[in-house]
Amino acid sequence: MFRTVFSFELTSWLRAPAIYLYAMTFFAIAFLSFAGTAGYFDPPVADDRPQRLLNSPYEIHFILQYFNKFFLFLLPAIIGATLYKDYQSGTHSILYTFPIQKRAYLLGKFLSAYCLVVLVTSSAGLGMLLAELLPGLPTQAIGPIRPEGYGYSYLLFTLPNMLIHGILVFAAVARFRNIYAGFGVIVLLFLLQSIAENLLSGQPFWLALADPFGQRSVQYATRFWTLEQQNTALIPIAGVLLYNRLLWGLIGLAVFALTVRNFRFSETVTPLFGQRRSRETPFRETAIKPEQTLPTVAYRYSFVSQFRTMCRVTRFELGSILGSWMFAGLAVLGLLAVLFMVTKVTTRADMILLPATHLILSIPAFFYGNIALLLTFLYSGMLVHRERAAGIQQLVDATPMPNWVFLLGKTGAILLMQLVLLLLLMLAGISIQWYQGYDQVQIGLYLFHLLFVLFPFLMIWAFASMAVHTLAPNTYAGIFLLLLGWLGVSALDQMGIHSKLLLFNFDTLVPYSDINGYGRELAAYLYGKAYWCAFGALLLVLAYLLWFRGLPQSAPERLIWAKRRFTGPVRWVGGVLLLAFLALGFDIHMKEQAMTQYTAGRQREALQQFEEDYRQFASIVQPKITAVQVDLDIYPEANRFEAEGSYWLVNRSDREIDTLLVKTGFDEITEFSFDRPAKPIGADPEFQFHVLSLEKALLPGDSMQLHFSIENKPNTFFQRNSNVLKNGTFIRQDAFPRFGYFPNAEYGNPSDSSARMANYQSIDSDLIEFSAVVSTSAGQTALAPGRLEREWEEDDRRYFSYRTDRPIKFGFSFHSGVFARKEAMWNDLRLEIFYHPDHAHVLEHLLRGLQASLAYNSTAVGPYLHQQVRIVEFPNSEGSFATAFADLMPISESRFLINTQTTADKIDLPFYIAAHELTHHWWGNQLLPAAALGAPMLTESIAEYLSLNIYAQQYGPEQAIRFLEKQRERYLQGSVARQRTAPPLMLVGQDQEYLAYGKGALAFHALAHYLGEDILNAELRNFLIENQFQGAPYPTSTDLVERLRRAAPDSLKYLIVDLFETVTFHSAAIEAATVVENGEGTFDVDLQFRFQKSSERGDRNQDRPLADYLEIGFYDRSGRLLETRRVKVTNPVSRFHLTLEREPVKLMLDPELLLLERDREDNQFWF
Repeated sequence: MFRTVFSFELTSWLRAPAIYLYAMTFFAIAFLSFAGTAGYFDPPVADDRPQRLLNSPYEIHFILQYFNKFFLFLLPAIIGATLYKDYQSGTHSILYTFPIQKRAYLLGKFLSAYCLVVLVTSSAGLGMLLAELLPGLPTQAIGPIRPEGYGYSYLLFTLPNMLIHGILVFAAVARFRNIYAGFGVIVLLFLLQSIAENLLSGQPFWLALADPFGQRSVQYATRFWTLEQQNTALIPIAGVLLYNRLLWGLIGLAVFALTVRNFRFSETVTPLFGQRRSRETPFRETAIKPEQTLPTVAYRYSFVSQFRTMCRVTRFELGSILGSWMFAGLAVLGLLAVLFMVTKVTTRADMILLPATHLILSIPAFFYGNIALLLTFLYSGMLVHRERAAGIQQLVDATPMPNWVFLLGKTGAILLMQLVLLLLLMLAGISIQWYQGYDQVQIGLYLFHLLFVLFPFLMIWAFASMAVHTLAPNTYAGIFLLLLGWLGVSALDQMGIHSKLLLFNFDTLVPYSDINGYGRELAAYLYGKAYWCAFGALLLVLAYLLWFRGLPQSAPERLIWAKRRFTGPVRWVGGVLLLAFLALGFDIHMKEQAMTQYTAGRQREALQQFEEDYRQFASIVQPKITAVQVDLDIYPEANRFEAEGSYWLVNRSDREIDTLLVKTGFDEITEFSFDRPAKPIGADPEFQFHVLSLEKALLPGDSMQLHFSIENKPNTFFQRNSNVLKNGTFIRQDAFPRFGYFPNAEYGNPSDSSARMANYQSIDSDLIEFSAVVSTSAGQTALAPGRLEREWEEDDRRYFSYRTDRPIKFGFSFHSGVFARKEAMWNDLRLEIFYHPDHAHVLEHLLRGLQASLAYNSTAVGPYLHQQVRIVEFPNSEGSFATAFADLMPISESRFLINTQTTADKIDLPFYIAAHELTHHWWGNQLLPAAALGAPMLTESIAEYLSLNIYAQQYGPEQAIRFLEKQRERYLQGSVARQRTAPPLMLVGQDQEYLAYGKGALAFHALAHYLGEDILNAELRNFLIENQFQGAPYPTSTDLVERLRRAAPDSLKYLIVDLFETVTFHSAAIEAATVVENGEGTFDVDLQFRFQKSSERGDRNQDRPLADYLEIGFYDRSGRLLETRRVKVTNPVSRFHLTLEREPVKLMLDPELLLLERDREDNQFWF
């Protein structure tokens, strides 16, 4: 019997064209995406540095994981359909009367469908494998072909996942005899994964174990892999990964066993709750009634009557959706996922954010919108095919109602379903805010965002979904086409197609700021949605023309009916919609032409051409900017600014300067002139680069002036060119002219003497005198670095005059906004915070951070040299960072939304940010490192180390260790995520924050622990004093490293190599430990552990000899540290005998995080 069922099902499926369509689609997508990701369609890039290989088993797994999520939607269409078709066709009534073996029937059905799923899913791996054979693939991204990587991923993840989840789908369809239950299971799996990811976000082991797809278990098992391991190793089948596979395998087998046990060859299905009701109608004797006259019925076929019928259709269909257990279950689980996602978004590793409305409406609302979108795809197919699935289509088709009544009635039900889901989201968000005691609930923002931002996105997809399901022969094909289109739109953007005319309904998020609202992006978003809404309405017209009615129709027959239905009213409606679509499209096209669009490939080509044309000027000496004077007028209402000013330029070289290289702001219109004749001899408008020749050369020590006037390029409809906002303007120094060959701004090697001739943030200046007069609208305050000399009002505008008390580096910003102001004092120094009135939660923490930083650094390093410290808040649309310009510290709005009432078990991030940024007054402003690799070590790493000391003084050493643990995770996660081998700390480059901050804090903390904090601080202070306010040649990281090497005794010099000069990792693991009371009131501890030290060399690891000091901490039952012992380790396996005054219950290797270890799970031992 099994063989008969299996062969029949397999043969019938192999005759279905859908199977081959699925396979060819996945093959093409995999082939093209792999080739595109490998750079096959991009111009060649010369880069021989080691990097992650795209065809390594590690990368193959993650690429296939992306496809696995899409494969899941095949399960209802194949595995679910193989069982459902018997119910759909009604043949089960006959089939179930035969003496069929239940187990053979179900196994034959399931395994035949599973074989087809294996066939379809294998097409993706085949497409990737063949893409590896393409000639011309970049060799730096592709390694040797390794078929075992594909086999490993398929046998361990893809095929088991399809088996396990296929069983769940099969069980749901068998239980409810409804194909939509199978699709509901798939949505349920995604919801469960999301809930698990958010609920267990702080417990990676349990999250890895619970993940139904196995993806998190792989991430957990490989979280500390080196680049060499990522490029060569197979994912280990051990630990939590093995447990995950076994757990879900057992769940799948248990579900299948229960399905076989509970399956019945019955005509009807048992209700989910309670007993099945009898379908027999009780017999009642009634007397024969005399003949009666029936009332006359007045038939009305007016538009009003038809409209009422459409509304009744909508009400009926909506009731069927809202009353279904699947909708209720998925909606509730979706809200739970949102709840946990809000918790995850607002609860991060080092802080908890306030549940501000715009945070709930960002990632959680976007996720819930995708759940609503999947339900739209599912239920629109259910409604379109409902009558045919129930076998009553001919009854409905015989009613005297036009097609639009049914089409618009069903579409209305889908739209109302979407609105119900959005209403539930709003109620859930408000409930979360109230539960957490957040009283700034913005109901107006909820309503506006959900109705005018998110709902149009869903509505357009609802129109498309109704049209696709009308065209598709069945629900499975419709859902498959919709999913393909949904995911394919994002692929178009990745393939370089960026026009809004082609990216169907692609924009889904509009950034929002409490300071500046939606900004100008909202109008562009809504305009794009209007364009696609017109297109979606046209799709509805097409659905009306091709609506199923009457006996089954072939495609030619449906086209004939479409022509007959294309009558006057339909032509008018279609014509108006087409005209609107074309008019909006033409206008969008014209607006896009006004944009400045640069693809990544175009940028590389332009830079390459620029370097070919102007490389000859790379070594030309330029004058230094020594003074900057700016008059800046900000017009917030018009998103516009105008600036006039001058630079004082000095030739500080020993050569004459007769050629000037000037680069102006990219988004600005700049005019400039000199106080001596200069003739243009070349220009590159694309890079705003100008080459001028001086009629009279600028002699060494001579000076000249540059005069400039600047205004921003006007914003276009879809592109923002101006930094001016209606509230919260943030203009930086990059809007102003600069000198020199700008590709030289890339960091050089510290050993290169030319790299020492410029500082890390400016190749055309040392320190500058700065003054500015800034004007803004009457209701706003303008800020700039320096002391406020004068403030006045004139012509309904406010003016502010600023001047720095001493020279500063060429780094400044201008701000304008409606600010509240908080003031405090530290000794005689004024501390000020300019902030959004609703963001007062963190002010006291910021002020304490400033005060603590001033107290510590003034003693450890030197005095603060300005007359005030000011913090200014800027909108999160401008970034989420914090920085420092002289005495002005801009900090992002996102940092003002931290919940300070929960910092007892979290890092007090506002305190830390203020302390860190103010520490840059010394490291990064008084000391300017050279424009060489390692510069961030002299600024960010030292600032992070000193901030750690400040934090320890304020909150104690235990909190400091927690801070270090976060920095360790930051470093390890950054080193794993990198595409290339990481450099040592002393050669840290730009955009390597994980190294500068993470490893920097760990390295200097370890050195301070071994050398002594006072000794290290003294070395840093002397290094700063020697290089304070120094011009060229600037100091480098190697200068500091050599100084630290001299300060370290011979026994600790290995630390300089390990921490700064190499990429070194340790591995320590306890093998055995005992504690015994020795009868003398003390306790003997015998300890054995393994210890290893290795350094990364390119993409290889090399073991290093041992002569390292290791600290061992001993703890009592309460977790309190009893004492710490330091031992010297010289062998990979070491044994030590120690005597303690008090009995320990736990020991830990390296409790102070002095070693750089990838895995610390074996560092603890409980007696």
